[in-house]
This record gives sequence, structure tokens and C-alpha cells, in this order.
Amino acid sequence: MRTPSSGLLFLGLVFALLGCGDSATEKASEDVQQLAQRLYSEVGTPEINNFQEYKFAKQIMEMRDERITTYTYHVDRNGRRHFICKSIGYGLPYSTQLTNPKQFQNGLGEAANTLPQREPNGLYMPNNVDATWVLCADGAGGVEPVYSEPKLFVSPVPIDSLAGR
Repeated sequence: MRTPSSGLLFLGLVFALLGCGDSATEKASEDVQQLAQRLYSEVGTPEINNFQEYKFAKQIMEMRDERITTYTYHVDRNGRRHFICKSIGYGLPYSTQLTNPKQFQNGLGEAANTLPQREPNGLYMPNNVDATWVLCADGAGGVEPVYSEPKLFVSPVPIDSLAGR
């Protein structure tokens, strides 16, 4: 026969075990923070003064924002290029979103987790995807969206001119 005190003891044990998970996670987080502080104090951080990679990324994003004629190729398993079309822009990953597709909430309806942020171009870019939309020139002054699964190579000039041919 169970007594009321054994039920309370059992509930107390359950709550204690549930609470341990949080304190163990907090302890692990504190340990990682301490290790990171030690790393920074002993090794330091890189001295970045020219910000070249940031400048390159900014320049590429600005160039992608222009309407530019490009040439789209498929690269086969043997590394050979196959011309697909004269295109506009650099292609867009298939799962790119105009709005944030994720909404996290805690039990109270409040935001509880971090959400993906928009890129400076206003889009939510996918983490990884192989499918691509390419705007191919139709020969009559217009463009047609072409969906492709294979890996693509999109260039602002014909590939042969890049190779000096």
C-alpha cells in the first residue's frame, strides 16, 4: 500500500531530476564560456584591419543586385560544361523565401528562440539546396524562369572567354 508521503517523495524526485537537466546544461554552457575566455586570453582573436572579405561580399551582393546578362552551364560528372542558356542574374536557390518561414514560440505565445535573419537583399536564404531557378533569355527580349536540379555554373561572360579561348 502506498502512502501519501511516498507519492510526494516520488513527485519530488521527478521534479529534482527534471531540474537537473537544466542545471547540467547551464553548467556545460558555463564551462564552454570559460574555455572560450581562456582561448581568447591566451591566443587572442585575428587582427583584421582591411576587411577584404567583407568588402568582397558587399561588392558581390551589390553586383548581384544589377540586371546583368549571364551564361548558365551544366557541369557533367566528367567536369565538362554544357551550355544551357543565356541568362539574367546569377540564379536563385529554389527554397529562397521572401518571408521568414519559421516561427518559434514558447508555451505563452512569446518568441523563445532565435530566428533566421534576412540577408541585406531582403531574402531569407536557404541553408543548403541544390535546386536553382535561372532566368533564361528567350531570344525575343524576354526571359523565362528555368528550374534546374543539377549543379550549375553561371558566369557574367561566356566561359570560353574566361579560359582565353
